[in-house]
Amino acid sequence: MPKRAAVIDVGTNSIKLLAAEKNGGSFKILEERVRVTRLGEGLSKNGYLSEAAMARAEITIARLLSNARKYNVAETILVGTHAIRKAANGEKFAARIKEKTGVCLKTLSGNEEAGYSFAASTLVTGRRGSVLVFDAGGGSTEFILGTNGLPELSASTPVGSLTLFDNCMSENDPPGANDFIEAERAALRIFSRADSVVNAARKKSFVLVGIGGVISVLASVALKLEKFNRDEINGRKLTKQEIEEQIKLYGSLDLPRRKKIPGLPANRAQTAPAGAVLALAALKYAGKVSMTVSAYGLRHGAMLELLQK
Repeated sequence: MPKRAAVIDVGTNSIKLLAAEKNGGSFKILEERVRVTRLGEGLSKNGYLSEAAMARAEITIARLLSNARKYNVAETILVGTHAIRKAANGEKFAARIKEKTGVCLKTLSGNEEAGYSFAASTLVTGRRGSVLVFDAGGGSTEFILGTNGLPELSASTPVGSLTLFDNCMSENDPPGANDFIEAERAALRIFSRADSVVNAARKKSFVLVGIGGVISVLASVALKLEKFNRDEINGRKLTKQEIEEQIKLYGSLDLPRRKKIPGLPANRAQTAPAGAVLALAALKYAGKVSMTVSAYGLRHGAMLELLQK
């Protein structure tokens, strides 16, 4: 039997499981699950993971580990990103997960996260030419520049769909015009921490690739998909006009009505306006009118490395 493994990505907004088996130089997906737990809820304001958020995440991780074991995987890794890096009690949360599940939760550095994200982008773009990857998460956004399948420069910026929502868009439902304006300004201001990466990209002819749940949701809504379909999303161009149209839509509907939008998962409806602003700001920042969508993410990049060991 080909080697099997599982990756669980413990993110700021969602926790994701990927179980797969080795298939040549890549892998065959056995199961994927995404659960929105909002682990980083309130983190940007108080600096701590709340007890309620940790409890939600702990239950979800235990269930996903149980799912992974059904496939007789040889190895399972848990990786944590921005929320655990930033939280004052992030290490205590990791220790709590180890005690409850017996599995170590490794907190990735910004560079490690960027490396996995870039590896995932090659599943759509291949390994030729220059690529600037925009990895939109719940608590952070990574910009990674690479050429011919190899990452060269990266920067992690502390803004994502959940932090942008908490800081700029949580007071009004639906968000008002000023909320969208302020959120975009905040995103662009924080993105400036990646100037060295994006300025280097501007000197080349590069393709902008958007990855992460935020981008997949935008593409799903643009396509009005009734059910998530990776084949329909991968490689699609997501344009500035399409994102602007979604911003107008989200600004006209309160949360209960946003939950009914075709292609928008109900558990993503609250932060969807912030995700759209984040993507629009990235296009403006990179000087592009569209991005290529990749429905692969950090967990897929980590799986590539795991199965090559």
